[in-house]
Formats: sequence, C-alpha cells, structure tokens
Amino acid sequence: MRISFENEELREICLKSEVAANYLDIHSSENLKTRLSELRSAENFQEEVINYYIQEQVEGKLYKIDLGKFNLYLVPVNKPLHFDEAGKLIRSHVTRLKVVDIK
Repeated sequence: MRISFENEELREICLKSEVAANYLDIHSSENLKTRLSELRSAENFQEEVINYYIQEQVEGKLYKIDLGKFNLYLVPVNKPLHFDEAGKLIRSHVTRLKVVDIK
C-alpha cells in the first residue's frame, strides 16, 4: 500500500527513527515503525495483519491504530472510494492511506 503524510512533521516522525524516538516513547516509536512497515507491505487495507491493529473507525473515514501511549490516525485516499450498500467503506479496495495525526 502507498502511504502519504498530512505534513512534513508527520513524515519526519514516521520515517526517521531518531525523530520518532524524540516525539514518542520508545515502545510507541517501535510500534509505529512496525505498523507502517506492515501497512506498506499489505496489498490493501483489508488484509488480516492490518485488521488486527485497526482499533476503531472514528469520525467517518478516520481510522485509529494503537501504538501504546500514542495513536496513529489514517484516512483512505483512493479516488474514488468504494462503499457498500450500507454506506460502509469497502476496505479491500483501499490501496492508499494518508497519516493525518499522531497523538
């Protein structure tokens, strides 16, 4: 899957271990690196390894992944997004995500 970032600060935290270690605690920093690696290697947002860590969907299309003391917030950015008859996102069609927050 392709991952983009809301801003340069988030990119730095997510891609540079030393920046992540300064911003997050060590456990959350290690979890961030692992979760991003799993997301990148996944074919889509529905794969089992990702489903295990998706804690919940918040505020519509915003997804939260628990990192420990911090959470990683993502939104799907495929165009177009596909929804089922009930209006729920079809996650198997999502191949692009954007990191929008870590808090």
